[in-house]
Amino acid sequence: MDHSQHQRFDVSQVSGSVLIGAEIYDLNDVSVGEISHVHGSGSNLQVVADVGTFLGMFGKSVIIPASSLTFMRDEDGNIHATTSWSKEEIEDMPSHEHS
Repeated sequence: MDHSQHQRFDVSQVSGSVLIGAEIYDLNDVSVGEISHVHGSGSNLQVVADVGTFLGMFGKSVIIPASSLTFMRDEDGNIHATTSWSKEEIEDMPSHEHS
């Protein structure tokens, strides 16, 4: 996906619930997962992403600081994010258990 023409926005401009379902792409533009929920707000916002899934199974949830993601909207208005981390780095993060 070519993100160069997508409109970037500051995550503080939207409520955390707007980010749920957003796809996350790694530094190689590979989809690594999607945001399932958020914790905190403002500069402390963290997203919980479901990563490493195969046919909806075998994955895990990880916490990613929102400050390490670049949020944007594509030409259809869909929100997604990119990061400078690789898919392997994200999948190697500790698991987050939903509470």
